[in-house]
Amino acid sequence: MLKKIAVMIVLVLLISSCMREIKKESDHKYRGLLRLGVSFLAEGQNKYALKNFLKAEKLNNQDPELYNSMGLAYLGISQFKLAEKSLQKAVMLKPDFSEAHNNLGVVYLQEGFFDLALEEFNKALSNVLYRTPEQALLNKGWAYYKLGKYIDAENYTKMAIRYNPRMCIARKNLGLIYWSQKRLMDAVTQLKKSIASCPKYAEAHFNLGLLYIKIKDNKNAGLEFKKVLELVPNTPLADEAEKYFGLLSNGR
Repeated sequence: MLKKIAVMIVLVLLISSCMREIKKESDHKYRGLLRLGVSFLAEGQNKYALKNFLKAEKLNNQDPELYNSMGLAYLGISQFKLAEKSLQKAVMLKPDFSEAHNNLGVVYLQEGFFDLALEEFNKALSNVLYRTPEQALLNKGWAYYKLGKYIDAENYTKMAIRYNPRMCIARKNLGLIYWSQKRLMDAVTQLKKSIASCPKYAEAHFNLGLLYIKIKDNKNAGLEFKKVLELVPNTPLADEAEKYFGLLSNGR
């Protein structure tokens, strides 16, 4: 009887050891897939990133980091509903996951659900340990801009700039907010600051070109549109810039 018990104990220990080894191997494979997916994501190769994330999900469907990254990959290919679903799971698994709340808010912005977006940005900002609050503040300002609430948009965008004065997109957004308030020279100043921080920021150059047309400075407008053509050739933005550049060249 004692012999049988001893054999059973040995078997249990062997099985337990095997299970630990299997789990260890599975975790190692999972981490490898996640790291590879994140690497593809950083390079903008969203579909390759998704392939790895979906494989990783079969090994571990309880990691909020995976679903946050998956949401960003879906967002990168404009699959907004799938991005929304992934990011909702991320915040369900980790309710104080500020980055995921912010990213979910960005998805809602893309879908035109501005009030829902504001809720997510507020949830992101409610976490005092959030490492990059300027991101949620920037996005909150843009949501208010989309709602036509320009004073709130200005205030939150300025808050983002206080965290990072060289934040190119914040300066560009503030320029557009000032433009909407008919503060045209203030808008020019902010767009120039955006370009000073990020000289290759084609969208800022394009908007500054449009603004120069508005204030009847066609010479500088042409220079900005030409810069867009140099920076991002063969893109929809370049096509728009070429159209305006052509009109200016023809004196129209």
